[in-house]
Amino acid sequence: MNVARRDTPRPPRLKMIAFAHIHHPPLMGAAVLWLQSLPAIGAVIARDALPTGNRPATMVRTQFTPSTIAAMDLVCPAASFAAGWYHRADVSVSAPGFEATIPTSFCEVPGRAGRDGRKLASFLFLHGADSNALEWRHVMLALSERGHQCTALDWWSGGWTDRSAITRALELQPSPPRPWELVRAHTISFWEQHLGGEKVVLVGTSLGGAVALDLVAAHPEAFEALVLIDAGGQSYKAPAPDVVTALAPIALTVKRIAAYLQKRSPDEGIRLVAAHRDEPDWLEAGGEYLRSGSYARAVGPELIRTVQARTLVVWGEKDPILPLSDAYAFERDLPNCAGIRVVPGTGHSPHLENPGPVIEHLYEFVQSLS
Repeated sequence: MNVARRDTPRPPRLKMIAFAHIHHPPLMGAAVLWLQSLPAIGAVIARDALPTGNRPATMVRTQFTPSTIAAMDLVCPAASFAAGWYHRADVSVSAPGFEATIPTSFCEVPGRAGRDGRKLASFLFLHGADSNALEWRHVMLALSERGHQCTALDWWSGGWTDRSAITRALELQPSPPRPWELVRAHTISFWEQHLGGEKVVLVGTSLGGAVALDLVAAHPEAFEALVLIDAGGQSYKAPAPDVVTALAPIALTVKRIAAYLQKRSPDEGIRLVAAHRDEPDWLEAGGEYLRSGSYARAVGPELIRTVQARTLVVWGEKDPILPLSDAYAFERDLPNCAGIRVVPGTGHSPHLENPGPVIEHLYEFVQSLS
């Protein structure tokens, strides 16, 4: 596999050969979104001291390449670049009735100080349903070259983060379960323990946008600003929550078939999106999300109106899943909306379909914050 590591000097690390295992859970089905996984691959246990400004490094991380990615002969330079910055670390999560240590995967590219010596804004990216951190490969490559630290988290809905603890907890909850509470607890714990409580610009796309809204509403102290890219929240391209719950078994069957086909697609981009879908518990986690009825039970216009963070809305002009009208609904409901940026000719994932304009919108937005 072609995995490229950036030439940025990396400080010394303590290294040990470690045995790695493949562990993991799953996600979503149908017109909703979602979930799961975590391999680890024999790698090097490392105590990283990557450039993190004034942030304390509180987690011991493992540099690794997911086995399914290692087996791919990557053609996309951005994918090869991002794959070279994948890590795992244990995150301690505590929520009412829930205590767990969750092996968490993430892709992180260090930033650098600006010309005036000050640390530039850092980004935390949340992928869409049943995707993974490599979804942000083009954006991370470009923004890191401009000096911004970029961290893309594999949250419960995808990638190689271990879903078992959250999934088992949800299985014990009566219908409908509440995954958003545990996703929120895990994500903010990652922010505290890995990002050291330093404010970041949070970027969420699709279902990850709904996760971001829920997070910023609950923890405004953690985020300098918010960017929503074709985000769920105003709508979810799904039936009513009770119908989603009822149709979960059928949706999971569709999801299994789609995953089988996507993993064998001649299109590398599609294979990357589906690369984690062989992980243990993948369907179980997806089933619990569907049983919840979707994030529509937790994030909608009422919550959106409480989000005070400065927020930029970016949307694909021809999004067939979440219509452009949702972008204008966000502009209406967000108390501190910085405006809408429409990316011409793109669909639901403009950051993959035409990343150039998206990168410029993000860069200009963080420049305006300073």
